[in-house]
Amino acid sequence: MRSSFTVSSPARFGHPLVWVALILLALLALSLGCRRLFYPYFVDEFWVVRGVWTGARDISPPLLFGLLRGLHFFWKSDAEWLMRLPSLLAAAAAVILLPAWAAIRRWPRSETTAAWLTGGLLALSSPVVFYSAIVKIYALETLFSVWLVAMWIEAGRTPPRARYGLALLVVGSLFVATTYSAIFALAGFAAAFAWRWFFAERRSAAEARVFLGVHVLLVAVFLCAYAGWLRPQISASAADDPPGSLNQYWATMFWDGSPGFVVRQTRHFIGHQFNLARGAWLLAGAHLAVWAGAMIVRRRWADLAWLLLPATPIGLLLLASRLHLYPYGEMRLMLFTTPLVFALFAHAVSENLGGRSWFRIGAALLTAGFLAVFAFQGLVRDPYATGFMKFVDDRPLHALLRASAASGDIPVFTGAAEWESLNWYVKPGGIDVRPLADAATIPWTRAWFVVDERGRGEWSFYREQKERLGFAERTRFSRRAGSHAVLAERKGAAP
Repeated sequence: MRSSFTVSSPARFGHPLVWVALILLALLALSLGCRRLFYPYFVDEFWVVRGVWTGARDISPPLLFGLLRGLHFFWKSDAEWLMRLPSLLAAAAAVILLPAWAAIRRWPRSETTAAWLTGGLLALSSPVVFYSAIVKIYALETLFSVWLVAMWIEAGRTPPRARYGLALLVVGSLFVATTYSAIFALAGFAAAFAWRWFFAERRSAAEARVFLGVHVLLVAVFLCAYAGWLRPQISASAADDPPGSLNQYWATMFWDGSPGFVVRQTRHFIGHQFNLARGAWLLAGAHLAVWAGAMIVRRRWADLAWLLLPATPIGLLLLASRLHLYPYGEMRLMLFTTPLVFALFAHAVSENLGGRSWFRIGAALLTAGFLAVFAFQGLVRDPYATGFMKFVDDRPLHALLRASAASGDIPVFTGAAEWESLNWYVKPGGIDVRPLADAATIPWTRAWFVVDERGRGEWSFYREQKERLGFAERTRFSRRAGSHAVLAERKGAAP
């Protein structure tokens, strides 16, 4: 007899409180990203926005360029919040994708716990928050990695069917054909899938055929895209800009073969992923060691495939760095590995703390303490944005320069570090923005010097100019340590 029982909508999609929690998690991610949504563009963003307005894609990945060109078509605006909207929405979607998927598909408790922990870590990770409000591709690449984790978990729960392979092919093709890093994340998924299939108790030949066929097609899509349109192109109008010499710029990020490089660069990007929280390496390493040891003792070899999700793309990136094809260790370029690292860590935590022994309770308390520190770092200190990138709001500086220029013809001399920003925001208002070297070649009585100590000797050059020209500093304005806006006056000139 056919049962008349039907699953109600609340039971099918999870408890309503789960969706309240999802909304709160999404709002948390959005609110943290919005902290810098209206900041003036960061130096790297000018390259992308200028290309969107001129139609020259240059080094911008096609996916981001296409989305921004679409926004530009409907809204003829270069407003910061608008250009950053795709990144913000992608980051918010990445945060809630796994827990929402777990609720809809009714994942087991261990996998649901791992999904929520991964989402929480992504919401509070300082680099993820930073790039959720930057006009770059990195948040979209992160979303694809989260989606792959969800597909990986789904494949482990039920044998993949035709629609599963179709979804993997369609979404995978979109990202491998329009982004630079998706192929690395997909390689991790493929390696983990193959490992789990090989060590499975029952191997399905049909599953292997679907898996092999889809990935062969995805590799073909990537090769065609790379040969046709994916490789970065530098337009003639932008040939003198910094991205025109990318290999020189990234020279220190290419592996020289030394183990020290691997250790230093890996500690850099994974340390930032975990918000530079003290004890992150020790705690995460302990959880992974305990979990992997338990899998080996129990001979659950298939479950060790989780290790390949992050390890494969990271290893391939290191190899690509050795071949000077892709820099290794720079956080922005490694951001797509963050969900893979977090998912592995969260999976190990959920497996290790799945009991009620005194040992597990103690481990749970230690883990909770670490997560509290992680959250504090992400919410309050924000170490990647404020400590490493030193991204600040330049609007007060721009207002100061405009107000000063309104009282007379005062030139602004600046170095390369500030050149793009001042030309974009200040020069259209009639302010004369010139290179630092022009201070010695044109006549002036009063002038602003906007100099960044990180600008490859700019501050030293400014000090030399001051000594040679003999001008006095009247006003100083600093937005961050090492950043200077100095109102100078030639000695003997009328105030």
